[in-house]
Amino acid sequence: MRWKLGAVAGMLGALTLMGGKPAQAVVLDDYSCVEVPPFQFVESTFSGIGATDLDTGLACAVGGTRHLRLDNILGDINDGGASGAVDTLGIGTLLHSNNANVDSRLTVTYEGGGVLGGVDLLVGGATDLQLTVLAIDLSGVTINIQVTDTGGDIANLTLPITGIGLNSFAFNTFTNFALTDFSQVDRIRLIIDGINSSDLAIDLLQTGEGPPGVPEPGTILLLGTGLGVLPLVSWLRRRQKRH
Repeated sequence: MRWKLGAVAGMLGALTLMGGKPAQAVVLDDYSCVEVPPFQFVESTFSGIGATDLDTGLACAVGGTRHLRLDNILGDINDGGASGAVDTLGIGTLLHSNNANVDSRLTVTYEGGGVLGGVDLLVGGATDLQLTVLAIDLSGVTINIQVTDTGGDIANLTLPITGIGLNSFAFNTFTNFALTDFSQVDRIRLIIDGINSSDLAIDLLQTGEGPPGVPEPGTILLLGTGLGVLPLVSWLRRRQKRH
């Protein structure tokens, strides 16, 4: 299904009560700002052809930049394509959407002007990265987080997104954790791997202490039902903005 960004923002506002910033959290992105309001947007309607967009001067994102890359793995213009966006009309939301018969991957990269220069993800006793999922309508979507330290070592972890609320990526479960310095980070990547017809909305990426509570069974089903009352319209049929 397609979501109209402005329409979904009101519903998502209430869902933020489920999450919050823990004490001394490092907020990597709260998606409340873009370079040219109100959206940062990428889309692709042809299989094998991607789209990119770089926003700079961002106060809400670590390093001040946010790079979006959308890779269209399967699907053409007749299927409606795929989209990725940061929507600042409401609470600030990162969205990824695939039309029917479309498979795509959205990569969000934080690396400042080339590197972050040694961001400390362990400050305040943090033990994990957390993201708040506001909406997801299908199971099968995964998120991979990659952390590159100042020495070039890379740690990563992939988890399935099975429901709304806080999702935790514990540092000590990342591959190559022992060799990667999480207190000296130069690059962070968030890779959303969607499936046919999937839609996902996230509003906060931050560090945290310990895993959140487990989402209640059936959460994803209830959310999918709730989204059905929203206008089923095309996802902003427009070209990606260019600087």
